[in-house]
Amino acid sequence: MITEAYKTLFYGMPKAGGPTVLPPALPPRPGFGAPPEEEGAKSAALMGGMPPMSGMPPMGGMPPMGGMPPMSGMHPMGGMPPMGGMPPMGGESPMPGLPPMMKKPPVVEFRPQIEVVDGQLSPLGTDASVEGNITAECAENLKLICDVPAVNGIYVGGDSRYTIKNADIYMTGDCVNDFDGNGAGVQVMQKGNVLIENSVIRTAGVLRSCLMANDSTRMEINDCELICEGGVPKPENVIPAGPGMTQAPASMEVDGHSRLSLSTGNSHSFFNRCKIVSDGWAALSTDASYGDTYLEINDCDIKVINGGYGTFADEGTVVEANRTRFDVASHCAMVCGKAIMRMNDCQLLSERYGFFILAVLGTSGSQLAELYLNRCDIHTKEDVLKVNGNNLNWDVRNCMIETENGCIIRSGKFNDLMATRINKEEPLYGIKAVFSDMELKGDFIHEDPDRAMALRFSRCHLYGAVSKAHIAMDDVSRWTATKNSEVYINGKIDFSQIDALDGVTITASYEKAPEHKEIPLASGGWLILN
Repeated sequence: MITEAYKTLFYGMPKAGGPTVLPPALPPRPGFGAPPEEEGAKSAALMGGMPPMSGMPPMGGMPPMGGMPPMSGMHPMGGMPPMGGMPPMGGESPMPGLPPMMKKPPVVEFRPQIEVVDGQLSPLGTDASVEGNITAECAENLKLICDVPAVNGIYVGGDSRYTIKNADIYMTGDCVNDFDGNGAGVQVMQKGNVLIENSVIRTAGVLRSCLMANDSTRMEINDCELICEGGVPKPENVIPAGPGMTQAPASMEVDGHSRLSLSTGNSHSFFNRCKIVSDGWAALSTDASYGDTYLEINDCDIKVINGGYGTFADEGTVVEANRTRFDVASHCAMVCGKAIMRMNDCQLLSERYGFFILAVLGTSGSQLAELYLNRCDIHTKEDVLKVNGNNLNWDVRNCMIETENGCIIRSGKFNDLMATRINKEEPLYGIKAVFSDMELKGDFIHEDPDRAMALRFSRCHLYGAVSKAHIAMDDVSRWTATKNSEVYINGKIDFSQIDALDGVTITASYEKAPEHKEIPLASGGWLILN
């Protein structure tokens, strides 16, 4: 819980609206940028005939996701869409071997304290203490305190534009369904457009979110402090998965019972210069996308105290973070299915993983997650990137990476009942990672039985082991193996670029090797070609 000490959780940083919350700028690093044209022309050859890696999308704007039709809402105001392929609540699972889903969340009365629909202000609710200048266009100098469970603070729906300035909102009490925005401090629906500035929003309770956006909405949050203290559900109220779930599925490896912010549908959400603290589960999350969910995070500081993630790009979502600091207990970020995440000039500190990539409830094993990192500092206690049961294109440029357990990528099968099934006849993109302008210390451990892993290094020095992956290097990159490694070499390579420590053997399959060959390496190890 945060209540007693939340003021100390911002590390002595200035109040929202003051100078940037980021630590002092890092020293400049040379060499960032796209590979030279002459090198780019060789890229297909470097991968040795493997499918070309998709390029980095433009940093501004969101590429069209396409292919996902709109879904009708369930909430009377246009809330959560039906989950594709999910068994009916409380019924029999249509998927063999899956257990029936748990009970439905209880139905509660929709009671916002400030409600604006189609530009019209309704009479204020009676479940909260509400003070301030409140009109149909703006709530200014607002103080809203509510301790009634499952009651919303501010609701903006229909075709409305609304501004919230200098507000202090504190909502406590358990809620029952954050997909429906039940109990959120501010909820935006339908075609609502909300601007929140210089405000503090705090919540405490199960599924008590600070913010929720759905449908074709726009939500912009500037210079605000957002604190989600969470809560613990009674055993009889626990719902493990689906609408109204009181916790993330166990396979996501997080704890907690509240998501601070939830963006769904075709909502576009923007967080600028905010200080964000979540007890657990999630800080800035996405879910139930219609195919055009967009989340942008600029110059923010995000802390997740207990097991939880900083941000999440769910199927059909694009997430972009710029100049933002993540300090989390579980994962800095997660990407699920066909989704895109981009991070530029960010600092990522994690007690576990940097990134967790997975696929659930997908209709095809060909779904591709895309992750792009530029000039980021990454410090993790466990794997920098864990990918389970999903295809991935990971492009990393001019980043600094440190991992205490010594693993940069670990791939594996996703052991979840809702994991996306693959068709054995369907070609899979695989797991492909490109590293440019970096020194890398750590291992690449490939254990996914269904997908290949391909690694390409451009102006890099790798100091670590590689397990069962395809590798390619430009002519200035180097690899020093620190443990026994087994690789497939793609493209042209000068064997003087490869080294291994004394007692270490690299076993390599290389189509251009004329015969079995054993090559002694500079540091005492061996390269065995087949």
